Amino acid sequence: MKKSSYPFLISTHTNGKEVLQINGKMIHSRYHPEKEGENFKYPGNHLIAVFGIGLGYHLANIIKNNPQSYFIIYEPHEQLYQQLINNTNSLDLLKKKQNQILLLTQVDQYSIFHFIYQNQLFLNSRIYSYSNPGYQSLYPAEENLFLQAVKKSFEQNIQNTITSINFTPLWTKNIIYNLKKTSEIPLVMIKPIIKDKQLAVIAGAGPSLAKDISLLKKYRDKFTLFAVDTALKPLRAHQLEPDFIISLDGQIYSQEDFSFTNTTDTYYLLDLSCYSSLPVSNNKMGFTMSASFINHSILHNIDKNITKNISLIETGGTVADYTLNIAVHLGFTHLYLSGIDLSFPDTLTHCQFSPYHERQLRIQNYFQSPLTQSAQMIMKRQLFQAENKLEGRSILSDFVLDNYATYFSIFANQNSQMQFYYSKHPGLKLKHFQPINFHELVSQTNTKRYHSEDLLAASKLTTICHKDLLFSFETLANKLYETSVRLSKLLEGTNFEQNTPDNIFQYQQFYQNIHDEFPFLIQYSLMTEMILSKKGITQQHSLWYKHIFFKILQSIYYTIRVLQKTFN
Repeated sequence: MKKSSYPFLISTHTNGKEVLQINGKMIHSRYHPEKEGENFKYPGNHLIAVFGIGLGYHLANIIKNNPQSYFIIYEPHEQLYQQLINNTNSLDLLKKKQNQILLLTQVDQYSIFHFIYQNQLFLNSRIYSYSNPGYQSLYPAEENLFLQAVKKSFEQNIQNTITSINFTPLWTKNIIYNLKKTSEIPLVMIKPIIKDKQLAVIAGAGPSLAKDISLLKKYRDKFTLFAVDTALKPLRAHQLEPDFIISLDGQIYSQEDFSFTNTTDTYYLLDLSCYSSLPVSNNKMGFTMSASFINHSILHNIDKNITKNISLIETGGTVADYTLNIAVHLGFTHLYLSGIDLSFPDTLTHCQFSPYHERQLRIQNYFQSPLTQSAQMIMKRQLFQAENKLEGRSILSDFVLDNYATYFSIFANQNSQMQFYYSKHPGLKLKHFQPINFHELVSQTNTKRYHSEDLLAASKLTTICHKDLLFSFETLANKLYETSVRLSKLLEGTNFEQNTPDNIFQYQQFYQNIHDEFPFLIQYSLMTEMILSKKGITQQHSLWYKHIFFKILQSIYYTIRVLQKTFN
């Protein structure tokens, strides 16, 4: 959105108060501006979105009245903002609480998302908003854009957290089992090898992949092919062998995505949290790890000398953007998405020959054709009419897919030195991606195919000594057991009805020690924490620690059992 160039004037009223006019409109009260926002009070730790800084009168009250809250403050008039910070002390109050404040002069979805994520505001906070009345009338579109961006980022964080909570036990088990295989299947530290402008195709299993297949086959020697796991079977059905197959999903049905062959062309890069039965002894297979998961995973408590050589790959939550990041890690600067539609073109979810399509064929009957099944599945989702990459048309998408699309757009915006393309077939519009015919793209780009062994030649592949891993697991199990004994004694011998400051302090210290030593255990209790928050039970209540400690104790027993089973 184009920045406003409305003229503004800062003057002094007869009562000595500074007043601000933008485009001739008075922004603050002439007589009592210091009272603005004084009734805006929401006790607790919340997220407050403020639209319009002005001269900061309302901000002073809002920040003072909400000392525990965090603030995202957006000033749409960039020229005014620059004058304020350069010529006055109006923004000194923002500096005093800078760790609790995100100050924006443009709607930056990435910054908003990560501010909310870093401060864990989605666990027990609510969103409140305040808009300066003068700004509301001057910038209605920007106000809506800003508030929607905050709401969307908040909801995305909640969605990602709930997903993480639900899968934490499975991911933990998979990581432990897969680590056992690292004596044969190496951890991969990816290093860039591509130095010039080269083209990588990221293939998903969406409907548009089938429309690109003929051109991908025709120009196979002009690009390096990275495929998500669900795209492997459709590609091989058309005699297209990927250079890399990437897998991220840790669930059992991901086994259906694979058909292992003796081909020398394809290298399998599996996330360490992938389904534990999937990795098999194969000299063309290695492990990577999601960067967003490692800090609160069990890997935090495995000897760092064991895991130091694993590539940490950023992800927005899908194997498709995980694959995109891997291609960028290798040095590719021209990226083309095919079959990553993030929508439901032609009322379809996946292309022919994909594992999902195969399942539909297996259960089809006269009343339930694959197309009918697909339509029924789509109608169960939270659909909305989204912007299509084809001008003048809309397309069906949903909240989850739109969430994933946000990551792609943010990623492309942050890597503006690269070129991002996607097919011209129907699909959700992605900002900073250019729709292009693949023939046209190849014709204007002087690139060639790189084989997996050439691309990994500079990377470091490390296997783990079985004995070292066993020692690390035994050490962790012993530490967890010692913590469980202390927790059991506390739960059995404590009257949590006594809500005294001394008791709360003792519980806080114990909880913090667990958090610092075993951060992955906290993931198990996040849902409990969210439920307690909805009931008004916080860390200032003894009852909060009773429920959290019990959940942590359960997770310790679960982890110890998995560790013991791994080497028994």
